Amino acid sequence: MCVLVPTGPLGARRQSPTHRCWRGAALLCRAHVTGGVDAYRAAVDAYRASPRPVEMAQALVAAARRTEESDQAAQWIQEAVEIIEYVGARRDIADAQAVRRARGIRPGSRGSRRRPATGWDSLTGSERRVVELVAQGLTNPEIGRRLFTSRRTVETHLAHVFGKLGVRSRVQLAAEAARRPPTWD
Repeated sequence: MCVLVPTGPLGARRQSPTHRCWRGAALLCRAHVTGGVDAYRAAVDAYRASPRPVEMAQALVAAARRTEESDQAAQWIQEAVEIIEYVGARRDIADAQAVRRARGIRPGSRGSRRRPATGWDSLTGSERRVVELVAQGLTNPEIGRRLFTSRRTVETHLAHVFGKLGVRSRVQLAAEAARRPPTWD
């Protein structure tokens, strides 16, 4: 439902957050049809004023895909990646990274490493989920289906986990995981 809230003595109105979301969606649809960068920019601006960060990130990625300006594309992609990573929208990160690669945009500096290089605290969220599923006795294809990823990605996560924890087998990994208290996020 669109709600207009009166403000000021002249009866000016401001849009509700719901209306700004709808406006962003309508402008993004228009941009997809026309393909114009200005239309994408308008959609991004509408989403900036709405409580929809993922949709804004998707609009940023689409705008970066269409613009001819390399600096603007890099800025939009960087902003989209930060939003996507913050909200944890894992499926959208692949699209943003594909546009980044296609445009030849190098990822910016990510700052100092926040995790240690080895040990349980060094595991990423994806690696932790894989460990939990290995401890439950699932195979790599089963883990891949559960996490919506490929068997090869699961194998890569396991290789990283084995190296970080210094274990050599799934059995040893499952035994170590069973001894750990479930304190992961």
